[in-house]
This record gives sequence, structure tokens and C-alpha cells, in this order.
Amino acid sequence: MKRAIAGSLVAICVLLFTTALGLALITITDFPYVTDIGVLKISENTGLTREEILLNYHAVISYLSPFSNAEFTLPTLGYTEKASFHFAECKTLFNEVYLVGLVSGLILAFLAIKKAVSKKTLKLSGIITLLIPILLAVALMTDFDRAFYFFPFDIFCGCNLAV
Repeated sequence: MKRAIAGSLVAICVLLFTTALGLALITITDFPYVTDIGVLKISENTGLTREEILLNYHAVISYLSPFSNAEFTLPTLGYTEKASFHFAECKTLFNEVYLVGLVSGLILAFLAIKKAVSKKTLKLSGIITLLIPILLAVALMTDFDRAFYFFPFDIFCGCNLAV
């Protein structure tokens, strides 16, 4: 039982760390979005130039950065107060993901340096690390709305996603 708990905690730390790392990589590089502009024909569908789309995208990403204290603004697009509020909630969520990812990464580094986790526990942790996203995917595919609102976002970031 002790090994299962330790394996689960390590798995959760791995998932939180990799989620934060993935979010950071996506926001640092604009490759996925640049690719989507062409693939999804965003320019053709919106009437905006590729340069204008990227200018506004980079403004959003810059605002969402944990190192930015700037007010939300878009250089060439209008937006509502509701949109501004939405991005403020996203910024809070992003910052909390980064913070939890940092803490998880530090815990994992500490465990690795101290060699505090046995190979059997690491193997179990690997299995759990794969099972958690699979179970989440099944829940989301079964009933996305119910599964999405099940997550306690209000507790963690004060976000009220049900509005």
C-alpha cells in the first residue's frame, strides 16, 4: 500500500511537471499556432492578415506570461470586458500551472538526488502516469461537459467556468 501511494504521488508530480513544461514550450514557441494559421485557414476565414493575426497572438501570449504585469490589450483587434476578464482568468490559471509545475519539478529533483524512490515504485509510478491521462480521456469522451465541470477549478484559481 505504501508503494502504491508513493508511486501515485510521484506520478502526479510527473504529470504536473510535464503539463507545466508543455504549457511553457507551447507559449515560448509559436510553432503550433503559426502552423494552425495555414492549416485552419484562419487568415482566409477572418479577413485578417497573417502578420495581424500573429501580432495579436503574441500580445495575448505576452500578457499570459508569468513575468508580465501589463494590462490585457490587443494591438489591432477590439475586445469586450468579458474577453478581458476571460484572459485574466487564463493568466491566473497559467500562473498556477507554472507554480505547481515548479514545485513538482523540485520535488522530483529532490527525490532523484536523494535516490529516495525504489525501482519498483518508479515502475508503478510509470504505469500510473500512463493510466491517469487515459482515465481522464475516457471520462472526457464519455461526457465532456460533466467531466469538465467536475474539475474543481473554483477551488484552485477562483475561476467560475460554469458562467
